[in-house]
Amino acid sequence: MKISNLIFSITVILSLTACGSGKNEELKPAEVRYETGKEYYDKGKYHKAIAELKFVTFNAPGSEIGDDAQFYLANAHFELKEYIVAISEYDRLLRIHPESPFLEEGEYKRALCFDIMSPSSHHDQTNTLKALDAYQEYIENWPESEYKVKAESRLDLLRFKLAKKLFDNGKQYQKLGECASSAIYMRQLLEKYYDSGLAAEARWRLAECEIKLKNWDSALKVLVDILKRDEEAKFVAKAKKAIREVKAKVDEKSNQALVDEK
Repeated sequence: MKISNLIFSITVILSLTACGSGKNEELKPAEVRYETGKEYYDKGKYHKAIAELKFVTFNAPGSEIGDDAQFYLANAHFELKEYIVAISEYDRLLRIHPESPFLEEGEYKRALCFDIMSPSSHHDQTNTLKALDAYQEYIENWPESEYKVKAESRLDLLRFKLAKKLFDNGKQYQKLGECASSAIYMRQLLEKYYDSGLAAEARWRLAECEIKLKNWDSALKVLVDILKRDEEAKFVAKAKKAIREVKAKVDEKSNQALVDEK
């Protein structure tokens, strides 16, 4: 009986000690939890950092360390490649702490999250469009930022990806003989991404489609545009030849119309 009582007493003491330890952990001031979390973050222990920093963001969001905790919480998710969660946490930083010194970097990293999730041009481009909007907004908000050059560079690459999506779709329809559909994609490309490296070929393919569809006036307009823009030599030569052929078709059509009238 004595041994049993002893074992029971030890068990109770250990349980109370464990409970007390957990309770003390919860009662630690937000400042202490932040310092612990930041220390974990600096050491690359992101899961542990998240647990501590999340406590601060929920229990002391309006404190002096509230925006610090929110920023490093978002960064920890970013480092863990949890980009969707990171975007949500960066959004919270921008929304709740509009005066934070971390705002600039937070907005840039938010755009970077969408950018990283942007797939190749063959897939759905929703995240590419979101990244494009996020980078453009960032550049407008922070024109003197140290990340501006990087953001502009990424913008160019994202715009090319979107242009390639349209170009590949148009090219595929042209191969299938669906010139009306192909023309739609090529025109969209030229309207939205006229300065992309694909514009010259898109313009020529559009002219080919218009010729195939016997839209002579539209074809001539595109072909003349190629000459005016001083496109690549191979397209200029092709355009000149095509213009002669289209004009011959137009003259032939006019002559036939005169004959029919008589």
